[in-house]
Amino acid sequence: MIPLTYTILHHTAGDAPEKSTAQVYAEVLEHVILADQVGFDSIWFAEHHGRLESGRLPWPLLFIMQAAAHTRRVTLGTAVTLLPYYHPLAVAEQVAEADILTGGRFALGIGTGSLPADFAAFGVDPATKRERTREGIEVLLRAWPGTPFTFQGQFYQVGQTCLAPCPTRPAREMLWLAAMHLDSARLAGELDMHLMLSRGTPPETARQIIAAYHAALEQAGHPKEDRSIQRTWMAYAAESEGRARDEVLPAAHYYYRLFREQGRPPLQDPDDLDALLEYIDIVVGTPDYVVAELAQRAAAVGLTHATLHTRLPDISHERLLRSTELLGRGIGRRKHPTG
Repeated sequence: MIPLTYTILHHTAGDAPEKSTAQVYAEVLEHVILADQVGFDSIWFAEHHGRLESGRLPWPLLFIMQAAAHTRRVTLGTAVTLLPYYHPLAVAEQVAEADILTGGRFALGIGTGSLPADFAAFGVDPATKRERTREGIEVLLRAWPGTPFTFQGQFYQVGQTCLAPCPTRPAREMLWLAAMHLDSARLAGELDMHLMLSRGTPPETARQIIAAYHAALEQAGHPKEDRSIQRTWMAYAAESEGRARDEVLPAAHYYYRLFREQGRPPLQDPDDLDALLEYIDIVVGTPDYVVAELAQRAAAVGLTHATLHTRLPDISHERLLRSTELLGRGIGRRKHPTG
């Protein structure tokens, strides 16, 4: 098993609509620079379209280029690029440029998409998303080596061409697939991709998805020893448990309202903070507690990456920066124990 890696996922969601996007971008960049300095291993950026309240990165790759210029160490990835919306040859070309411009620090997370409004906006039938994703990945894999190729699929056709420039690293190092269902996990294994599980995936569901992934890797003849699997939790830390619990309350109430609007059943007692934190799937406390708790949860289902969603709504930018710095120190102590 690969040693546990601690990463950050950035959703530019939850910012007040009246806050300018320029300010949001500036705050996220400051957060990214700090995470690079304090010891996180990678930072991922979510793609959202059409609604400021959902997120403000319609094309995360552009922000990644800005982040790459201000960081030196972390891997920067998309979580996820919604591949059915785009022609895969164009994505292959942009990935190649990104890999070179980041000095080999780029990763491409791929997803199928889920929001009907987005499919309508891009003129894509959601019933075709899985086959479009499969065809799109096949185009990426054929393009990657930089040799002439053609592709004739149901949804995408590529006349003879050659990718130039090419990525500096092989596809199996850079490609991840998001999986909420067994079919996606099997596809990730079949195509020898790393695996991403969504926030909120219950442990037993995670085990089933990972088992299907490992079985598909084995059936396709791919080694599973160096394959990575990540799952996201919200996380917040402060110098004491009590302070962390007090400060995270606004974000906890924000997500409770959001999840209720999305149709989740209510809590019997929303004022029970422990029940509320479990309901929204957030780990809160001192940095050493949060880091150790995430390591325990990751080990329980066989993850290699614990991914932290640390930029939370209704908490000041300064407090979020402090939380990230504390978490980075906690990660450092866990990786390099003394005494």
